[in-house]
Amino acid sequence: MKFFRLLSFSLEKYGLAFSLLAKHHLWIYLLYPLVLNILVFSGGMWLVSGLAETSLFYIQDVFGLQNLASEDANLGHTILYWLLWFVFKVLYFILFAFLSGSIILILMSPALALLSERSEKILTGNDYPFVLTTFLRETYRGILLAIRNTFFQFAIMFALFLLGFVPVLGLIIPLALLVVSSYFYGFSFMDYYQERRKLSISESVRFMRANKGLAVGNGLPFALLLLLPFFGSIVASFFAVATTIAGTIAMHEKLS
Repeated sequence: MKFFRLLSFSLEKYGLAFSLLAKHHLWIYLLYPLVLNILVFSGGMWLVSGLAETSLFYIQDVFGLQNLASEDANLGHTILYWLLWFVFKVLYFILFAFLSGSIILILMSPALALLSERSEKILTGNDYPFVLTTFLRETYRGILLAIRNTFFQFAIMFALFLLGFVPVLGLIIPLALLVVSSYFYGFSFMDYYQERRKLSISESVRFMRANKGLAVGNGLPFALLLLLPFFGSIVASFFAVATTIAGTIAMHEKLS
């Protein structure tokens, strides 16, 4: 069956991807997710603290809590602040866990565009001189496609979630959800190659629909890593480097 043949073909490219990663010093691209994770973590902590403090002042103003005796006010201020901080922290992690795959694809788009070019150069010798306008166009397309895929991904996943309440069907829904996520993630990683072939997004969509197994095989390891509790998004952000290389290899061999 074509789907499973392409799925296996795409997964096999990870072996060569790790080989290229080590042999050609592509590990330098791992610095990008390292810096990105530090910024996201620091930015998240700053955002949570800011929201907690703003909400605290609002609640105090609405309920007149600032009129309490100083000792009671200080104690209440401290308890309420940390309660709000905890609530916003939980909401932040839930939101990030829910959208982490899309967030990674969007924030890492500049680095992944360059990495895909570098990988193709290693494979074919094709050299793409750095042109700022081209780089910005590739980055913009990567972000636009990630947003587009996120919309369709969650629309389909919501429909599958509703089908999960149907007896018997509910047993296969988790697998279907994983396949859908893998397809859209793989699509985004492999589209950098398509952009250099001058294919429009609509043309790339038609190609991926005709070769679903290729996209699913590329995105499957990334999607599985995102399921890891607590550190899934961090590990997946580093693994995105290998996924981009594997996707470029698969597209090159498929279209050659």
